[in-house]
Amino acid sequence: MLRNLKLLAVCILFVMTSCAEDVIDSRRIRVAGRLIDGMGFPVSDINITSGSKTTILGASASEITGNFDFVSLESNRGEFQIQINSGAQRDSLFAEVILVNDLSSPNRSRLNYDLGDIIVKPTAFLNLKTQNTSGTLDTLKILLDYTSNYCSLELDNDKELLAKRRCYSTHTSRITLHEQDSNYDMRLTSVKNEIARLYYRFNNDYQQVVEIPLTNTENTYVFEY
Repeated sequence: MLRNLKLLAVCILFVMTSCAEDVIDSRRIRVAGRLIDGMGFPVSDINITSGSKTTILGASASEITGNFDFVSLESNRGEFQIQINSGAQRDSLFAEVILVNDLSSPNRSRLNYDLGDIIVKPTAFLNLKTQNTSGTLDTLKILLDYTSNYCSLELDNDKELLAKRRCYSTHTSRITLHEQDSNYDMRLTSVKNEIARLYYRFNNDYQQVVEIPLTNTENTYVFEY
């Protein structure tokens, strides 16, 4: 309850400080749905806001059942966005989801966004450490593929989330380590129960791969060579 009041206060502040022409006074939009994790369990106490890219026009938080249901004002500028677990109130243990209805969309005038179940995947952190225990002078090249904990989707009129933009897409990090910087630490943010793939090669030798399961919130992998 206290979290909902805080979000409502933030919403009112943004509306009061925004330009009048940004808001369509005669329109009210219902935003509802249920947040679940990758296993289908409800996700509670996650903030949900609505409005344009720059102005919050509605706000709430998911209940213990994962449900949310609130009324939003409408913006007459650009996209109408529903932002889940975004901004200053974000819970770092879950992914960020942005749902977008573009101004040019034929469904932009809809007044009811009944979204159904929305998957907000739990976050996994990977702490990667490299250690040159053999004293080799070889150059180590690493390419690390992992799943992003960010999802952006476009909204369709039939409660379906269509036209994937960047939804839990694969990110790639590249590292080249020479003798003087062979002990290296990196911390990455990914998605729980996914697999990170570490591709590596020494000098111009053939490439090899190691799979790193991200089964916990905190995961550590030490690459010794």
